[in-house]
Amino acid sequence: MGFNLVGVALSERFIDKQALCSLLGLGEVALVDDHAIFENASSSYAMGDQDIYITEVGNGTLITTAVYINVADVGPVTENGGKAMRFLLGDTTGLYNFFYAENGKGKRSFDIRESIIIDDRGQKLAVETQGKDPSNVIFDLIEEITGMSFWSPLKEMFKFPAAIPVLPFSVPE
Repeated sequence: MGFNLVGVALSERFIDKQALCSLLGLGEVALVDDHAIFENASSSYAMGDQDIYITEVGNGTLITTAVYINVADVGPVTENGGKAMRFLLGDTTGLYNFFYAENGKGKRSFDIRESIIIDDRGQKLAVETQGKDPSNVIFDLIEEITGMSFWSPLKEMFKFPAAIPVLPFSVPE
């Protein structure tokens, strides 16, 4: 059994969660639970849950949600050396997808479904040249971006209801 996880990793911490949600285009949201647990956040995509789970990790922020977030359009998050990655990690379905942005611009997109590469744009990132499987590439990128290993204990997560509908998860043209 593997992980099923959809979300965004950011290289910046956000004290004001409402401001972060607004910046990401998620609309006005209200805190539902300030002690949400990772198991709920990691299963939100599979359950069709539109809630947004935000946690501060290392030097960054990890967001898990089924809501589509276009990290390429959130320049303020990735300006001045900032990094962001939208990802889908579906160990049980064989779906792996990420879109990586740095300095306000999309740098790399990769999409593989059941061992078939659907999208492979941009120069490969250093972690991709190490022969790791797609899930470990995504976990390593989460660590590189946020400054904390995915396998470290996560602090409490903050749960917000989504104010926008779930859109299909895809890499923009």
